[in-house]
Amino acid sequence: MNQPNENTPPKSFESSLSELERIVSDLESGELPLAESLKQYEAGVAHLRKCYEQLEVAERRVELLKSVQADGTAETEPFADDSLTLEEKASSRARRRSTRS
Repeated sequence: MNQPNENTPPKSFESSLSELERIVSDLESGELPLAESLKQYEAGVAHLRKCYEQLEVAERRVELLKSVQADGTAETEPFADDSLTLEEKASSRARRRSTRS
C-alpha cells in the first residue's frame, strides 16, 4: 500500500470529501467484495479524519468580529484556541436539540 511521504502535499478538503463521497457510494451499492469493502471503509475513515482535522484547523483560524469602526474597518480578535472540538460541539448541539423536542 502506498503511504504518502512527507514531500507529498496534503489533499485538499474538497478532494478528501469528494473521495469520501465516492467511497460511501461504492459501499452503499453493495457490489464490492468483502475484502474490498473493508479496504474502502478504512480509506473512508482516513478521509473522514482528514476532513475533520482540516475543518478544525480552519475553525481555529477564524477571527471573531468584535466591532466595526466608523471608517468601516473591522476590529477582530482571534478565535479562542481553547474552544470545543468539532465532536464536542456536535454533541452539545445534539443535546440542545433533544431538549427542544
